[in-house]
Amino acid sequence: MGESESENTVFREVLQNVISLPAGSNADKDSLGYKVQKLKESLNSRFIEREISVMAALTGLFTNEPVVFIGPVGTAKTNLIEELGKAINGKYFYYLLHNFTDPDELLGPLNVKKYRDEGIFERIKEGGLQEAEIAFLDEPFKASSAIRNMLLDIMLNKRVKGQAGQEKLPMVGLYMAANELPSESEDAAFYDRLVIRDFVSYVSKASRPQLLLRDGGLDKETTAENRNIMSVAEVKQAQAEVSKRYEAAKQDAKLVEAWATAIGLTENAGITVSDRTKKKIMKVAAAISVIWNEPKVTTEHLAAALYLTAPREREDTSKIEDVVAKARLSPTYDNAIKLFNVAQELLNVYTEAKQQEGLPTFKATFERLNSTYDQAKLLVDEHKADSKLGFIMEPLSDLVERTAIYSKAKAKQLEKEEKDKAAAQSQQKSTRSYESVDVDVSSREGIGPSRSLSRGV
Repeated sequence: MGESESENTVFREVLQNVISLPAGSNADKDSLGYKVQKLKESLNSRFIEREISVMAALTGLFTNEPVVFIGPVGTAKTNLIEELGKAINGKYFYYLLHNFTDPDELLGPLNVKKYRDEGIFERIKEGGLQEAEIAFLDEPFKASSAIRNMLLDIMLNKRVKGQAGQEKLPMVGLYMAANELPSESEDAAFYDRLVIRDFVSYVSKASRPQLLLRDGGLDKETTAENRNIMSVAEVKQAQAEVSKRYEAAKQDAKLVEAWATAIGLTENAGITVSDRTKKKIMKVAAAISVIWNEPKVTTEHLAAALYLTAPREREDTSKIEDVVAKARLSPTYDNAIKLFNVAQELLNVYTEAKQQEGLPTFKATFERLNSTYDQAKLLVDEHKADSKLGFIMEPLSDLVERTAIYSKAKAKQLEKEEKDKAAAQSQQKSTRSYESVDVDVSSREGIGPSRSLSRGV
């Protein structure tokens, strides 16, 4: 499958399921954690198969690290960030970059009057990048070297050069999008500074009907419930919480060991990870722990952070799944693999059994079906309370239930057939015994008269 359509791996499905979990009904509705969950839910509810994009967008927001979405046109990359800006009531700036984009187009034109009257070089900032709290720059790799050099300082330090020196920007989220990866070697440094990367695809065939059922902000005004979910001030509080967790994570020896192991395996898989990115991975993991509404950073969050930061191209995401498996970073992923494997085996044997009904091989296949069912039932009972595995537990539970019904019915049928067979064999045996006795009696009756006749003669 190419990049034009969504392609899921098991680990990606795990992430999609976790990011789509709802906020707890008993949560404090004024708490920062609850508002983060409602922001996540609002975006997930409006966009089809964009759970990973939502996680990337929120991770960038709460780390204040730049995010890039890479994928074909018409995949809601821009729209997602527009809706995010509305949800936090932030000043939003969008611009489509090209080779002839001028700095004035981004930073604002020169205030000619002030320059003429007072000799002060000052820009008119209203509506420009310098005032933006959420900024979205489209096709950055097509911009000139001058523009990209200016953006480097914005990405790293959230500042621009002004009349009085460096001016700090109020930006809390910087997002970019491209239809394809950069091809020029001079873009390597720029691309590496885009810490969080999401490779976007078109919606899968199975989900296409839902495109007509969710507006995704395309055809309707954003409803009141999807606006002002969080304030910019609360976003900064979340950023402070992420920084706090990041500092704590760096002191966790086991977590640091897992981080080092994962990076080593990633590089062994042929993916280059810069020192800059290595350091950012743990910070991204801290943000993911906040987004998932969990109390501290764990290897689960590290696995998700690796998925969002290490891949440099789309094909690298499958390599990261292998790294997650080898480093044993995600117990949820490990359990998902077990469930997927037993589900596949159960489905295969179930299908074989139905195809072999009435054949001599059926009994052996049926015994194998019951054995596989027992394994699946044990796993279902063990993990039924784990909401992170809901995406596989639901279909597996349904398959287990269908297998149980089929197995019970077939067991009764086989039992009846055995009884009928035993009865038939018993009847046949009785018939043969009766016939044997009848022949014996008849023979004796035939000999008797002849002997009497002989004696009479």
